[in-house]
Amino acid sequence: MGRKISVNIVLVLGLAVWIIYLTDHLLDSAKEQRFFSSKYKLYHDYRKYLLGLLLVLCGAGLVMVIEILSMQSIIAGLILIGLLVLYFMGQHFLKGEMRKFFPKEIIIAVIYIAAIWIIPVLQSETPDLKYQPFIFLHFLLVLANVSLFSMFEKPEDLLSHKDSFFGSLSTRHLKTIIITLALGSLIMSLVVGSKSIYTVLPFIIISVVYFIEAVFARVAFIARYYAEITDGVFLLFLIFFLPNFSV
Repeated sequence: MGRKISVNIVLVLGLAVWIIYLTDHLLDSAKEQRFFSSKYKLYHDYRKYLLGLLLVLCGAGLVMVIEILSMQSIIAGLILIGLLVLYFMGQHFLKGEMRKFFPKEIIIAVIYIAAIWIIPVLQSETPDLKYQPFIFLHFLLVLANVSLFSMFEKPEDLLSHKDSFFGSLSTRHLKTIIITLALGSLIMSLVVGSKSIYTVLPFIIISVVYFIEAVFARVAFIARYYAEITDGVFLLFLIFFLPNFSV
């Protein structure tokens, strides 16, 4: 895949993802409690401790960014922060019918993919065409990931006014989108990995899991544990990325 990726850089990226995740959930948990699941109640009940943790993480992240990343990477990160601010503004301040025009799922997928891939791409001495199909595959699966959450959490999102462009679609249409994304990524994975199935193994497994989740969404086990399944299976990407790490 090209040059090795420093473990330190992976730690910075991972920390950034958790800061974004924690901030988003803390903002959500600050709203009316009666509409929230136990997940948001947990964030609300322990918000003081989590705010302290968030400040510590932000401080640690700032130190790591200054020590580890190049100026080029920092500038790229500032651009990503700009996109993130736009996401938070749309997610938490748009009201009424305007929310139905907010492409929350697409913006999340773009920010996520940019955050994960920007350092490997910047580290490449010359543009590496080998990255492109993997970046696109990753994007399709991230979009399927957030679309699954929109489908399963649709009733809750409507009650708490967290609707979006995807969220405003019917469950049937959301299911069609997810199945299309899963099948598209599966087919593309088989084409890209025709010479070495190992390089696309995580993409294949995740595509199949997301397809099953969408098709059998009403099965009790899937309906109850969709969050753990949907996010947990993403750990399989370690199979893909670990060989490209260096200390």
